[in-house]
Amino acid sequence: MAVASDGNAGAGGAGDLSPRALEKLPHSQLVEMLMAARQDKASVEEHCGKLARALQHAEASIDDLEAQLQKVQRAHERELGLLFDESLALRAEMDYKATTAQLDNQRMHAELSSYIVMEEQNKTLKESLSLLHDDAKNTSIRHKEEVAALRESVVEHKAKLHKEFRARVQEVSVAMGEEAR
Repeated sequence: MAVASDGNAGAGGAGDLSPRALEKLPHSQLVEMLMAARQDKASVEEHCGKLARALQHAEASIDDLEAQLQKVQRAHERELGLLFDESLALRAEMDYKATTAQLDNQRMHAELSSYIVMEEQNKTLKESLSLLHDDAKNTSIRHKEEVAALRESVVEHKAKLHKEFRARVQEVSVAMGEEAR
């Protein structure tokens, strides 16, 4: 994953993206990791789009080449009787183009296979990002709840301290009042 290779994972385990390890990371670092993953995803999607357009263009070129090949072969068959020697040379040239087209077709099929793999990896990355987003969201909610509970505890403790302070002040006042008598 690109996030681990960027060095953004911190000292607590650069390659460890488990929920426990993510909980130990500062929020800003999680945001940076998420933003980097989103940028990587956008870059991969853009690259996939360019490659898909290139593939469509190449397939159209193959169709054009195959149509041209068929047209030239029909013309050669009509002239075969008169131009036998010339047709052999042209036939060899057409065979070369057909082989090149087949090799290009095989290459494009291999590229398509790699695009399928990339799409599967992209899907896995999206799922991982979704899980990371959910974990970050849950961690944020849990932190907010903990902060709220701590604030409530501080308010209660402060109230107890005020109450105890007033009681002691009253005890001291009573004691001083009795001593003054």
